[in-house]
Amino acid sequence: MKTSETKMSVDVKNLVFTTGTFLSSLLLGALVFSLFSPIIKTNAADYDTVSVSATINPVLSVSAPSEISIGSVNPTADGYFASNSGSITVTTNDTAGYKLYISSNTSDVNLTSSTTDTPITPCASGATSSTMVKDHWGYSTDGSTYNPITTSNVQIKNWSGTAGGTSDSALTVYFGAKISTGTKAGTYSNVVKFTATVN
Repeated sequence: MKTSETKMSVDVKNLVFTTGTFLSSLLLGALVFSLFSPIIKTNAADYDTVSVSATINPVLSVSAPSEISIGSVNPTADGYFASNSGSITVTTNDTAGYKLYISSNTSDVNLTSSTTDTPITPCASGATSSTMVKDHWGYSTDGSTYNPITTSNVQIKNWSGTAGGTSDSALTVYFGAKISTGTKAGTYSNVVKFTATVN
């Protein structure tokens, strides 16, 4: 019987070389992949925004003297005119300004006295110290032309405001009365109301 033998041999050097080449290829591939693949961050972050707002409402206040006294009047037959004034101040945060009104605080528009029954009645519109009918009274915003107090609001100022602020000067209001000897002695008074509204 004839047999045939095949010699099996292994070149260890070639095997080692082949394995090294394979490993090098793997390392090179991993390097190329890492260079061209996206970077994945491990610390995730995100954000959002919030709008914060506040609505400032318009407010105002009116400041007037507690009393404006025309003073002690010595009447004459033709009527003696006496007057005095006070400052009315309006403050507001509304840059559009305000309107100021005047009226009697009650339905009674006369200067009355608790000890007499002869009231001092409101003057005619546009009266002056010389043209005012005796035993009448009124108010003025210019110190020369007087008008009657009424039960309804009468506008005496309209301030348009300023874009940069809300400061305004006070308004001087005059009160005058022309008294004759026909008016009985006593202290006469009324309560005047000043009302302001924002524009």
